[in-house]
Amino acid sequence: MNPEKEKWAEEVLASAENIQRAKVSAVFYQKTMDRIKAEAIISTDYVLRIAAGLFLLITLNVFACVSFSKENNQSLQAFAKEYCISSTTDTF
Repeated sequence: MNPEKEKWAEEVLASAENIQRAKVSAVFYQKTMDRIKAEAIISTDYVLRIAAGLFLLITLNVFACVSFSKENNQSLQAFAKEYCISSTTDTF
């Protein structure tokens, strides 16, 4: 290897010995930690909205199931037969 290149490589390796880690100020660290904690908190209002939405969907689903099971709806049976989702199928 060329002596100039060897000297350059040795200088580069020697310069790495003087490297020090960057130090973060306490203020910056505290701001970062506060931001992480603030984003991790889920508000009670948000949870209540989700619960109300799920309750509404479940209530509507139960209402639809009960109302369709009580009625002998011919249009529903015709729809089920047309799309082959009923237990009785017609053979053509």
